Amino acid sequence: LVFFLPFFAARTLLRDAASLRRFFHILVRAVLLASLIALFEMRMSPQLHQWFYGFIPIDSWTQVVRSSGYRPLGFTRHGLAFVLYFLAAAIAAFALRRTQKKGEPKAIGIWVAPFLVAVTLAFGSLGATIYAIAGIAALKLLPSRLIISAALVAGFFVATFPYKRYHGEVDTEAMVESARANADEERAQRLSFRFMNEELLLERVRERLLVGWGEFGRADVYDEFDGRRVTVRDGAWIIQLGDRGLIGLLWFFGMLLLPLFSLIFRFGRASPTHR
Repeated sequence: LVFFLPFFAARTLLRDAASLRRFFHILVRAVLLASLIALFEMRMSPQLHQWFYGFIPIDSWTQVVRSSGYRPLGFTRHGLAFVLYFLAAAIAAFALRRTQKKGEPKAIGIWVAPFLVAVTLAFGSLGATIYAIAGIAALKLLPSRLIISAALVAGFFVATFPYKRYHGEVDTEAMVESARANADEERAQRLSFRFMNEELLLERVRERLLVGWGEFGRADVYDEFDGRRVTVRDGAWIIQLGDRGLIGLLWFFGMLLLPLFSLIFRFGRASPTHR
């Protein structure tokens, strides 16, 4: 219900360039409205969920506090989920700018796209910042075929990372030191905390590797004396692996790779005017 139905609906309805352009326009307009919520919570702190529903959907307030303000939630489960909407809309706006037709309004390229990028960067998410810069640079500088190839390489990296992490082939210490050298000590500590939690969660996953533990926190690790949860799950791959096991992980990432393969084959058969 959460992943497959939207994926199937998109595969069914968004089958030509005109449909995709309409979808991108709707996405950009919707996120422009959501920017009012984001800007409010960046300044006033993420309180709207508490005011409307009576609770905050995060475990710790430290997840939203930033040195220059707050990371908004915007009625989502987490600020990282909220920023993905802005990241997608910013890249969609630049894609519309790149494929703009004669006679179409130029507002998207002049101020909407830069504004959405600015809000995305204001979230203070290093990952979203890197993705935004890389995605926009690719749209501005690279031809379509090279963009598709880069997306396929990135998709393979994401899909194979859980395997390498599970078998201990990822040098986490080097990644933490790189974050400390290129970012700051706070980000390095957060990355180290994330890797430490992943190690604990992987021990739990190994007990039910094939199908996982299901939801409702059963994949987490708890203190054997007081029952307090001692792990924080941060990352789509460890969440999928813990909840749905290897079957769910392969299905989830395979669903993301299938459109890239399809696009490669279709692009080769397309005429130059449609590339």
